Amino acid sequence: MLAGIRTVELRKVYTSAPPAAAGAGGFSFRAPKAKGQQPKPEIRALDGISLEIHPGEIFCLLGPNGAGKSTTVGILTTRVRPTSGQAFIGEQDVWRNQVSVKRLIGVVAQRPNLDFNLTAREILTFHGAYFGLAHQERMKRAEALLELTLWRRSPKDVTEPFPS
Repeated sequence: MLAGIRTVELRKVYTSAPPAAAGAGGFSFRAPKAKGQQPKPEIRALDGISLEIHPGEIFCLLGPNGAGKSTTVGILTTRVRPTSGQAFIGEQDVWRNQVSVKRLIGVVAQRPNLDFNLTAREILTFHGAYFGLAHQERMKRAEALLELTLWRRSPKDVTEPFPS
């Protein structure tokens, strides 16, 4: 099933330094030192972006570091909560229907940041939770997949983290 992407006046304002993967582009800041309560500095990562990408279209986000590309993708993949506006994958509101959205999209991270520290069972159950499976169901499915694959090779593959 093909699903389009639509954003309406999407905004994201960080009141602290954005996470490294959210597109800060090496930018850092410090709040001015002064007595009393200082307002938190604000960084506008997105300022009213509206997109409409139809099902089957291919599109690309281009721009310099700090332009909001990673923040936009973070919102569309349910990792970053927008300050305001709306984002949809198909008919699903990205923030209100995160599990449904995750079932419609595929995301490949630029660098592995989870899998090398976990066992095969932990990876399978993590991804089951990510897609909204109940605890018993994800344990059952992980066990079935391990039975089909890794356990036939070596129990060590199931209980030890993957080598880096």
